[in-house]
Amino acid sequence: MSNAKNLATFLQSGGSIAGDANFDSNTLFVDSSANRVGIGTNSPSTALDVTGTITSDGLTLDNNGSIIFNDPQATDTILIGTNDDELVIRADAGD
Repeated sequence: MSNAKNLATFLQSGGSIAGDANFDSNTLFVDSSANRVGIGTNSPSTALDVTGTITSDGLTLDNNGSIIFNDPQATDTILIGTNDDELVIRADAGD
């Protein structure tokens, strides 16, 4: 039986998991004793711990420590990050 079929059967039966859960070799990890979730890590240190870049409509948090605000309806971008020991804030207006 495939993993997808196993998961579908589990969800349809109203199943629950006791203890930690690790999906697809740390793609998604649930630490039940600490009530934490890890994406890309099996040792989450906060309530939600993501290893890698997070992207949503209009916002990107990358693994370089930069925060990028994008206007999904235009090409305007605001970047907040660091360059060595300096804070950098840059606005790029698209034409």
